[in-house]
Amino acid sequence: MLNSLKESFFIISFFAIFLYLPSHCVFKLLSIQSFNSKLSEIGLKLGFGLVIFTLFSLLIRSMGISQFIYWILPLISSAILIYQKDIKIPKLKFSLSLPNAIVAIIILICVLAQTSLLIKGQYKDIQGNEYFPAAHDVLWNISIVNEIYHNFPPEHPGFAGEPLKNHHFLYHLFLSSARFITGIGSIKLYYFYGPVFVSLLFALSIYTVSSLFIKNLIFRSLSIFLGFFSGSFSYLLPLFLGSDFNWKKNIFLADQPGDQIINPYTVLGITIYLFIFFAVHQIVYGKSRGFIVITAALAGSIYGFKSFGGVIILISFTLLTLFSLYKRNVQIVVLYLFTLIIFFPIFIFITEFGSVSLNWAPGWILTVMMTDANRLNLPSYAAVEHYYQSIGNIPGLIKIKLIEFIIYLVGNLGTRLLGFLYFFIIVIRSIHSKQKINPLWILFLFINITIALSIPLLFNLSVNSYDIMQFTPYAIILFSIFSVVCLERIQEILKKKKIAFVGVLIIIAIIALSIPFAFTNFNENLHSTKGYISKDELEALYLIKKNSASSDIILIDPSISDSMYISAISERRLYLGDTSLVEHTGISPKKRKQEVEQALKNLDISFFKENNISFLYLMNNTSNIKLKYHFPIFLQQENIIIYRVVRG
Repeated sequence: MLNSLKESFFIISFFAIFLYLPSHCVFKLLSIQSFNSKLSEIGLKLGFGLVIFTLFSLLIRSMGISQFIYWILPLISSAILIYQKDIKIPKLKFSLSLPNAIVAIIILICVLAQTSLLIKGQYKDIQGNEYFPAAHDVLWNISIVNEIYHNFPPEHPGFAGEPLKNHHFLYHLFLSSARFITGIGSIKLYYFYGPVFVSLLFALSIYTVSSLFIKNLIFRSLSIFLGFFSGSFSYLLPLFLGSDFNWKKNIFLADQPGDQIINPYTVLGITIYLFIFFAVHQIVYGKSRGFIVITAALAGSIYGFKSFGGVIILISFTLLTLFSLYKRNVQIVVLYLFTLIIFFPIFIFITEFGSVSLNWAPGWILTVMMTDANRLNLPSYAAVEHYYQSIGNIPGLIKIKLIEFIIYLVGNLGTRLLGFLYFFIIVIRSIHSKQKINPLWILFLFINITIALSIPLLFNLSVNSYDIMQFTPYAIILFSIFSVVCLERIQEILKKKKIAFVGVLIIIAIIALSIPFAFTNFNENLHSTKGYISKDELEALYLIKKNSASSDIILIDPSISDSMYISAISERRLYLGDTSLVEHTGISPKKRKQEVEQALKNLDISFFKENNISFLYLMNNTSNIKLKYHFPIFLQQENIIIYRVVRG
């Protein structure tokens, strides 16, 4: 208990001193002071603070400078604020009114529900065996955090010797820096403190954007609730496909914003994306020129936190800049140039050119959704589509694709279909209305939503085709906010007509239609499969960590599946880890896998030494008995045997 309180104190101090304080200083220097609410100010400053701290970390680690220089951020910030006589601790004027209390309670419920899968963290049974929720993805990401903590630029923790590319690792860099400053381990940071902080930022980002459109605090809190809990209409499928139909959360082939916390950087990408929207709004409506710097930092770095959001923002900024050149809007052009200055170094640093690309495949995702056995499983649609293609019936083909698109759109949006329809009402009104609606703002919204929705419908990805559906949440989260904007407008109209209770019933209906998906998601989190590592194997991995250098490499038995747990716990690279994760980063493991199998079979001692392998981590019942004549046994247990490779 005492240790947990100590850790909590360190992490809160870290957020306050290294994130909020430097960010507050930058906002002060840029003369940015006006916000719609204190929550918006706190959220944006913490989000921006995370970004500039991570960019600073990237800079100093790339230059090989000691990480102790992190302390220069709060020191310089404090000096500037003292000079400007602004070192006072900001007072949070947050009254205990009913609306404020509702906002606070909603945020607390949302954060606890969203992080329920991870905040329990790893835990031990009475025998000392350890369980890891969502082990496959989480331990892979923890191995990256550990690699960045020990070595920079990082190598691939599951493919030693190759640089880590095609994986957005700025969030991992942030956690490794937090580990250096706070002394809290990577596992605790990734499972508990990181997700809670990201989830809180996500709630604040939704609140911040909704504050641009929504006046009432109750409706702003509703936007947070629906942003977290709204999902697809997948739970309605048994009504159409039979009571035995086994529906899944992403059966319509689009990720939902609120259930992506298994990889916190995915939610963080959406969070930064929403803060960019708020900042762009401040620029186009002339609130402060200082927001150009804030927006450029957020927009230029989002690719490193989540590349899908970065692609959307970069394309949107490019098109918006072309329009601004036509309108001679210098601010947007300057913003674009500053964004590119930050974006290109990050892009080059984490991307391997040509290994991952968009493949032109219009309608592919619709066909898979309708016909795949793990999706809607309606092969008749494929037969009809093939028939129309064979006879050249273009109208028939368009009709079938239109039906598929409607199912895809309505299914994925769920209750947010209201926001989708309301958005087009906003666009139409902006064209015909005499109200002061900035065309740049509407254009920016329209471009972003169009890109986020159209890329999955027109392309797939070369490495993992299904990853293309990670573009869609960036549009979905905006529709979630617009749904609440629409509900507030409906309520205002009904209130004037003195039938406000009808609006309340509509809101209750929207919430009720969101509950089945949210409940299923929460229930799955509580009962999700947990990875299991035995007490003996844990001791072996900790022993390797204690008796090795951070540059040491482990060669594991090829028969070990989901092997990144070995890297995550030992904090050492694997010569060849989980091949699916290796392929996910654009590397083909085929040749290396054959080399490993051949070396173990023929006992090629020179292979182990030439490739700087320090440990052989093998299954005890399949290992080559001749190895003990060449290498000393480091540790032998019932299931595994570890050899120490002595080079020289």
